[in-house]
Amino acid sequence: MLDLKLIRDNPELVKAGIRKKHRDPGMVDRVLEIDCRRREVVQEVERLRAEQNRASGEIPKLKGEEREQRIAAMREISTSLKSLEPQLREVETALQRALLELPNLPHESVPPGEDAAGNVPLRHWGEKPRLDFKPLDHVDIGTRLGILDMERGAKVSG
Repeated sequence: MLDLKLIRDNPELVKAGIRKKHRDPGMVDRVLEIDCRRREVVQEVERLRAEQNRASGEIPKLKGEEREQRIAAMREISTSLKSLEPQLREVETALQRALLELPNLPHESVPPGEDAAGNVPLRHWGEKPRLDFKPLDHVDIGTRLGILDMERGAKVSG
């Protein structure tokens, strides 16, 4: 998953990488919009919690009508928080989903290509072995050696 700070700081770099993978660069804009909304909701939640904490310290010192007014204001703040916290969870879930949809960025040295056929080998190591027989897969070798019994395995597993 891409770092949200990277997306915020370099959206054009991220868009270029996504274009290289032939995906929609508008995904970055959607992530940034959701992130902006999340930051707004977080600020509001934190402001209300700070007000709640401040009032919690002040209420024991107050008396009479002023105390009752402050308690009523605290109830309103509590109600607001209860309505904002589900919104915050919803926005954070949407942001997480949007971030998971973003592909990883290719290295800048990777040439653009439509599919795997466009891959360019950078180097080869060693020589390819030349076999004077037809290679077999592991199932054929295991069956011939008597260490795999596919029929019995199918029978046992149903």
